[in-house]
Amino acid sequence: MTNDAKHVVESMIQKAVFPDVVTYNTLMDGYCSRDKIYMALEMLNTMRSNGIAPDCSSYNILINGHGKGQKVDEAIDLVRQMPAEGLKPEVETYSTLIHGLFQMGRHGEAGNLFNEVLNEGNKPDIITCQNDGT
Repeated sequence: MTNDAKHVVESMIQKAVFPDVVTYNTLMDGYCSRDKIYMALEMLNTMRSNGIAPDCSSYNILINGHGKGQKVDEAIDLVRQMPAEGLKPEVETYSTLIHGLFQMGRHGEAGNLFNEVLNEGNKPDIITCQNDGT
């Protein structure tokens, strides 16, 4: 998969069919689903170097991948990077992060983040409220 994904991007560019954010997000999601977070981050850098700005979905994919890999602190760092890209974390972003915190047994931090979401005027959805560590 890893070499194939790189080859797809290179082949597209050679044929003057330039990958967009959806293409990169799909590839990053594939890497994350195979526990190759480092390759997903490399794809994020490739995306940026090719002049494509990540969107909230890009970050949500990476945050979810880090959470599944029990790298919640790295996921938190990604959320903190979003404003520098001009992006505001969405409810899905927070839900994913809260779920990761619960999975790691960091219930107090999950509760604090939930309260932060509320204090910022965000409205949690049913997914956010179902994060019980399962």
